[in-house]
Amino acid sequence: MRGTRYGGSNSRGTRLLRYVERVFLMGGVAALAWCAYIVTDAYILQRLARERLESTSRETRFASTSSGAPSTKAASARSRPTTGTPLAELSIPRIGLSAVVLHGTDAHTLRLGLGHIDNTPLPGEAGNVAIAGHRDSFFRPLRNVQVGDDILLETPEERVHYRVSAFRVVNSHDVAVVGPTREDALTLVTCYPFWFIGEAPDRFVVRATRIGVFDTTPPGIRDAADNGATQSHKAREGNLAASRRVSRSIQSTSVALSARGANDDDALVRKAVDRFRLAYNAPLARHREAVPDRLMTFRFCEIAIAGSTATATCNGAPASPQSDSSPIWTVGLRRINDEWTITSVAMN
Repeated sequence: MRGTRYGGSNSRGTRLLRYVERVFLMGGVAALAWCAYIVTDAYILQRLARERLESTSRETRFASTSSGAPSTKAASARSRPTTGTPLAELSIPRIGLSAVVLHGTDAHTLRLGLGHIDNTPLPGEAGNVAIAGHRDSFFRPLRNVQVGDDILLETPEERVHYRVSAFRVVNSHDVAVVGPTREDALTLVTCYPFWFIGEAPDRFVVRATRIGVFDTTPPGIRDAADNGATQSHKAREGNLAASRRVSRSIQSTSVALSARGANDDDALVRKAVDRFRLAYNAPLARHREAVPDRLMTFRFCEIAIAGSTATATCNGAPASPQSDSSPIWTVGLRRINDEWTITSVAMN
C-alpha cells in the first residue's frame, strides 16, 4: 500500500513539473514573439518614415526651384506637427547611429523611433532642439559617443551639421537641459545607466553645437525640375553606372587629399575636410536611389591658409560620365584649440 501511494505521488509530481515546463515554454515563446513584433514594427515604421521624408524633400525642392524661393524658408513656416509625424533623420556616423525622429515622446512614439521633445524648436529651427530615445533601442550606440563627434540632422528642407561639445549625467527631474540656450544647439536625452534593468534613475545628456546648414537641393534635381520628366528618367537609367564611378572616386579621395599635404597645418586641414566629407556622405550612402551627384567627392584640393583661417578649394567628380563640367567645393575652416573646424561649405 505504501508503494502504491508513493507511486501515485510521484506521478502527480511528474505531471505538475511537465505542466510548469509547458507554461514556461509557452511564456518564452510568447516573449520572443512579442520582441519580434516590436522590432519588426519599429523597422517598418522607420522605413516608411524615411520614404515619407524623402517624398516631402522632393516636393519641397521642386516647389522651391519652381518658385525661386530658398528651401530654408519652408522650415520657418512649418506649423507644429501632430504626434508621430516624421520630422528628420538623425545620424552620428562614427558610432553607427541612424534613426528617424518623430514628433512626441509618448511610449508608443519612442518605441518606434526617436522622439522630438515638445515645446522645443523643431529640427532645422534655431535654438535648442531636444530629442529623446530609449537607451536599449535607438539610442543604444549613444553610450560610445565622444566630444567632437559629428551629428547630422537631415530635414526635408536642409541638412544641419552639429558637433558634440559635451555630455553628462543628470537627475531624471532635471529639465533645464532642454531649456533655451544662447547658441543654436542639439540636445540628446536617454536613460542612464545603459545596463540598468527596469526604469533607470538618471538621464544621459549629449549637447552638440550647431556648425552649419547645407541646402540638400542638388543641381541635378534643379535641372530635372526645369527640363521635365524626360531628363529625370534618363538620369535614373544612368544611375547605376554613375554610382560605380562615384564609388571609385570616393575610394581615391583620401589618397588625393593626403598626397598633396605640404606641412602640418596643410595636413590637418585636409584631414578635417576629409573627415567632414565622410560624415556628409554617410546618410546618402544608405539610400539605394540616392542621386550620385549629391555625394561630396573630390579629385584634388588646393589649400590656402591665412593665420587662423583656411580655405579648401576641391574639384569634384563630374555629375555623369557624359558631363564635361565638374563641381567645385569651397570649404571654409577656422582653427580652434589647435584643431581645424569646418565653418562653411559651398558648391559651384
